[in-house]
Amino acid sequence: MRTDDGGETWDDLLATPATLARYLPVEQFPTEKSLLESIVSAELRPASRTAVYLTVRYHPYESVHVYDFEAVRQIVMTADA
Repeated sequence: MRTDDGGETWDDLLATPATLARYLPVEQFPTEKSLLESIVSAELRPASRTAVYLTVRYHPYESVHVYDFEAVRQIVMTADA
């Protein structure tokens, strides 16, 4: 969720495909559902007064096999994004 007015109203940040593609590795998955199911964790950390680091840990692709590794994607989210 995202707010631009101090929490009075909220928008689902991942509701639009363009925003989803901007922050998550959508190109590696056949469907949005498989992408969201692959996410192990997501973390926000302050980067500045108007930005945060988004770190997403995920299994890099869908498989019937169990793999013992994760991929990490980190991006900076700014107030104007």
